[in-house]
Amino acid sequence: MNILILSCNTGEGHNAAGRAVLEQLEQRGAHGVLVDALSFASRGISRLVCDIHTSAYRNAPAIFDAGYDRSERPAESGDSIAYRANALYAKKLLRYIRAGGFDAVVAPHVFPAEALTCLRRQGLLSLPCCFIATDYTCSPFVGETVLDGYCIPHASLAEEFCGHGLPREKLIATGIPVATSFAAHAPRAEARRALSLPRNGRVILLMAGSMGAGHIGDVAARLLPQLTVDDRLICVCGNNEKLRHSLLGEHRVDPRVVVMGFTDRMSLLMDAADLLLTKAGGLTSTEAAVKGVPLVLMDVVGGCESRNIAFFTAHGLARAAQAPADIADLALSLLDDPAACAAMTARQRETIAPDAASAVADWVLSAAAAGGEAEGAAQMG
Repeated sequence: MNILILSCNTGEGHNAAGRAVLEQLEQRGAHGVLVDALSFASRGISRLVCDIHTSAYRNAPAIFDAGYDRSERPAESGDSIAYRANALYAKKLLRYIRAGGFDAVVAPHVFPAEALTCLRRQGLLSLPCCFIATDYTCSPFVGETVLDGYCIPHASLAEEFCGHGLPREKLIATGIPVATSFAAHAPRAEARRALSLPRNGRVILLMAGSMGAGHIGDVAARLLPQLTVDDRLICVCGNNEKLRHSLLGEHRVDPRVVVMGFTDRMSLLMDAADLLLTKAGGLTSTEAAVKGVPLVLMDVVGGCESRNIAFFTAHGLARAAQAPADIADLALSLLDDPAACAAMTARQRETIAPDAASAVADWVLSAAAAGGEAEGAAQMG
C-alpha cells in the first residue's frame, strides 16, 4: 500500500498527527509520505499563509479568535473562500497523486480536505480519502468537505459533526493520533536522570505550543516565588525565539528555571513532570492525556482551543484558567492535592484513546484494500 498524508504547517499538531499515522502505516508494511498540501499552490504561498497564521495566533489572539468565529458562519452564497482557495491547486495535487500511484489519501488538515473535495466533485478522484480532526470540535469548513471517512476525537462529538452536515456513517471515533512514545511511560526518576533534573523536588512543565503563544513569562513570574530550591520550572517556547531569549535573559541566574526552544523530547519531559501547564492545542492536550500527566490548560487563544478546553474540563481531564495569576494558583493547588491529580489522570485513561493512530491506519489500509478490489473487479468486468 502507498498512502499520501496531506498536512499544513499552520501549527505543528497537524504534522504530528500525520507522522503518528505514518508511523503506524510503516509498522504494517505500508509506504507513506507526508506532504505540505499548500506547497502545491507554491512554497511561497505556503510560507505566507503559515506566517500570517502564526503571527495572528502568537501576537493577536483576539483577531485570531474573531477570524475563527467568522469562518464558522456559512458562506452567504456558494462555496466558502477556503474551498475556492484550495481548489486552485487541486489539479496539480491530482497530478502528484496519479504520478505517485497512491492507494489512499489522509488529510489531518481541512485545507487539503477541501482540495480533495474539489477533485471529488469533478469526478476526478475515486481512491479512498479521509480527514483527521485534530481538535475536539468540528472545525470551520470541515462540514463542506466530501470524503469517505472522518476520524473524530471522541464518540461524544458525533452529534456536533453530524450537525455540520457530515453523514453519521462516515464518522469513525478513533481519537486524535499521537506518537507511540506517548503511550510508553518511563519511570519518573529515569526520565529526570536522562534530562539532568534533580531526583527530588517538583517539576512543572510550562509550554507555549509549537508557535510559542500565550503569556508563559507572566505565569512563570507568578510561580517562581512559591518554588523551592529543589523544584524545576521547564519553559518550552516552541519556535518563538524572541520568547526563548527573553526568558533566558530574565532567569539566566536562577537554577530552578530551564528554558528550551522547540524540542523532540516532549514525551520524556512529560514523564519527568509532576504537572503540565499548556495552551489548549488539540495534539498537546491529547499527548498529555495519553501520557497521564496532571494538566492545566491556559485559555489564551480561543477558537478551536476554547472547544478543547470545554471538552477536557467537562470530562475531568484537565483544569483551566485564563489570567496568569489564576493559572499559577491552580497549578500550585493541584501540586498540593495528589488525590485530585490521581483522579484527573484516571479520567484521562478512561476517556482518551492511546491507540488512535493505529485505528486510523487500520481504517485507511482497509479502505485502500477495498478500493483496490473494487477497481480490479471493474476492470475485469
